[in-house]
Amino acid sequence: MNKKNLGKIIGMGLCCLSAQALAAPVTLTFDTDSKAPTYTEKGMTITATGDNTDVSVFSGIWGLYGSDASNAPAYSLTTGGLFDLISVDILHSDKGDPLVFNGYRNSVLVASETITADDYGFLGFTDFTGLDEVSVAVTGVFVDPDFDNLAYSASAVPVPASAWLFGSGLFGLASIINRRNAKRIAAVVR
Repeated sequence: MNKKNLGKIIGMGLCCLSAQALAAPVTLTFDTDSKAPTYTEKGMTITATGDNTDVSVFSGIWGLYGSDASNAPAYSLTTGGLFDLISVDILHSDKGDPLVFNGYRNSVLVASETITADDYGFLGFTDFTGLDEVSVAVTGVFVDPDFDNLAYSASAVPVPASAWLFGSGLFGLASIINRRNAKRIAAVVR
């Protein structure tokens, strides 16, 4: 094996080891009509919590409906692993409908976002990373916001220490092979 190929192999190995496993964003479009205690789409499960008993999905919309503030809807979003909440489209929300998004990791609140005005359109989340649960709660007078295009991705997974140890071993082995080849070449040249 010549030095040029050895260098390429070592470089590719180190690049692979230094990378983190990144997942492509996934967007929930709520195209499957459902009215049940849970709704699952593309790896995310939305569970009704609090006073409400169902997750209402119809015609591409996730509706958070309660009769009034005393019957305010609340939901739990999980994937079975760590995830990053990226964004959601708010199709309808009244000034009387404060929306509270809370992000948790190991049952500890690590991110929170409250929308208090009649916001429409895109809502991006910047601090909602590495979560195992997001809760969504609605309080207020009307209690009827609608959502679509909820985007999330699996959190980046760091390379484990064993992979670094394995990579170090490969680097050492490549060095030994390189030295042996250098000695052989030197012996032939003499």
